[in-house]
Amino acid sequence: MNDYIITFRWDDEAGVWIAVCDDIPLAIEHNSFDALIEKVKVIVPEILALNAVA
Repeated sequence: MNDYIITFRWDDEAGVWIAVCDDIPLAIEHNSFDALIEKVKVIVPEILALNAVA
């Protein structure tokens, strides 16, 4: 299994949290940090499976 670094940051102008990863095609946002974490938990395995990385 590979390790991936996902960066979370607050975008003050847009009023959302953003999660990005340079190693996989990931860039998502949500106004709630907790909700964003949950989205990442669901989306990352799907992205890896679709790209045959998992």
